[in-house]
Amino acid sequence: MPTKFDLGDESLQVTARPAQERRIKVAPDPGDAARLRATLPGTLLSMGFTIWFYAQILHWGWYVAAGLVFSIFIHECGHALAARRYGLPYMGMRFIPLVGGVVFHQKGNTTVTEDAFIGIMGPVFGTLVAIACTIAYRLTGEPLWHGIAHLNYLMNALNLLIPAPPLDGHWLAAVFSGRSRATKQEKLKWALAWAGLGAFLIAGILLV
Repeated sequence: MPTKFDLGDESLQVTARPAQERRIKVAPDPGDAARLRATLPGTLLSMGFTIWFYAQILHWGWYVAAGLVFSIFIHECGHALAARRYGLPYMGMRFIPLVGGVVFHQKGNTTVTEDAFIGIMGPVFGTLVAIACTIAYRLTGEPLWHGIAHLNYLMNALNLLIPAPPLDGHWLAAVFSGRSRATKQEKLKWALAWAGLGAFLIAGILLV
């Protein structure tokens, strides 16, 4: 789940521009590497603790626990890369047992459709993991791949289709809220994207 994080640092503020003028490809930020190094210990520590929790407290086993947390990591990377697309610097990532993960990025002047893009890219990346695990299961017959694939379909479906914070679905629901300035064409596009990805994930739950 993506979280906007306002540090109140003028040097990190994103300059507001009309959506049609906003650059899509953002030049590399020299501060990205420094922020990554600064936040990496906390990310790895929370990742390791979450793997341990699932493996030892819930007794899921180390392979399933590692596979699940890696899947969450890929999901959160989807949010982080989407935020970077709109010039929102990465501020860290944390893993929380029984909750999932959260990625922090600098608060910016984004539109509801840009927030929706950032929100949906987590489930998109998670769906790619589910597809990869499904293919691995079909090729090898290994039950581990089946379990991780099913967890990914279920986890991403719930995250996408429940329109309540802090889940990703609430970013898409905002496109259709009364305060949204999205056009009818944008609302139609996001309705199709939301329904299409949701249907695919539900099919994965039922068929894999």
